[in-house]
Amino acid sequence: MKKLWFFLILLVPILSFFSCAPNNANGANKASFDAGNIENANYINNWLNIKITPTEEWKLLPQDQLEKIYSGAQNTVIGLGNDKKEAFNQKESLGLYPLGYVHTKTNSNILLAFEKLKSSNESESINVYIDSIKSQLKQLEPQGMVYTISEPKNTKIGQLDCTQITATTDFQGKKITQNYYLKSKDGYMFAISTSSASDEGNAAIDKLIANITNSN
Repeated sequence: MKKLWFFLILLVPILSFFSCAPNNANGANKASFDAGNIENANYINNWLNIKITPTEEWKLLPQDQLEKIYSGAQNTVIGLGNDKKEAFNQKESLGLYPLGYVHTKTNSNILLAFEKLKSSNESESINVYIDSIKSQLKQLEPQGMVYTISEPKNTKIGQLDCTQITATTDFQGKKITQNYYLKSKDGYMFAISTSSASDEGNAAIDKLIANITNSN
């Protein structure tokens, strides 16, 4: 489990660095936002029109583990309960981390996050996110971490247009591959973050991402 937590902690979303300003002045449509729902381990979000259907090798992370991962993030709402969705919509500086999956054979993981944005400009928000990733990784250099970050590229998750970046890190001889799939919509950022330290884990993640479908 210690190895698993190391990979997970690397992936704590960085959106909270720039998402604390009110967004209603930037044209955000709060009424349209929906954090989605979990049904039999499947994640369904009609607002984004995506459905994640994991195989039996993927397990949902329990809420207490999600809370441990995000314990350092301020103003964070964990989970998909209606009360937490309401709290997220009523406040201006909350992040909603609805769920995470872990691959039981490789300890690879996938985490989902929503954040409110300072700007409704999609390109600006994604550029700030990428800069934040670079900044956080740079802080790990004194601990011996070496990293590279790819240029952003356009991709699709199901039929959802996203921006993808890949960060490859080397720590104590262990290569870790992280992918970030980003979508800005109506003043909110949706992020899928993945992390793996093996070819088998990367293949499992790629397969799950490729099997994401429309929710309706």
